[in-house]
Amino acid sequence: MAHFEALLRSRPASRLACVPALAVLAVSLSPSFATGRLEPESRMAAESAALLAVCLIQTVRPTLLGWGIPLAWFSLCTAETIWLGLRPGFGSRAPLAIALVLIPAVFLIGFRPRTNASERGALSFAVLAGLVVVAPLFIV
Repeated sequence: MAHFEALLRSRPASRLACVPALAVLAVSLSPSFATGRLEPESRMAAESAALLAVCLIQTVRPTLLGWGIPLAWFSLCTAETIWLGLRPGFGSRAPLAIALVLIPAVFLIGFRPRTNASERGALSFAVLAGLVVVAPLFIV
């Protein structure tokens, strides 16, 4: 029960952790909002909008769960993008695509929320909770 409380407790953390994620998500959602159509990529747009909301909340009130969800999402996106980028035919766009998802993941790792000595394992629990929330989105 203590781990659940630790996930939702507000923490003195850097609010810079989600700034690159906010930028990437805003850029990815801007064509959908500009045209007002979400036809082919409606699932991806909904996921990105939900993640954008989580990142906005994280910049105002940092928590371990709010950190774990974007970290899991960008980590899985990085792995998927690298896997796709290594395929033949992806071309010269691979480094840009990898950088767009790798930079937010690195910022999230570098500016992670700090835990108390009594909260041993809370960061691992936050990453696991983030994976439980995010991993089903990557299963097709």
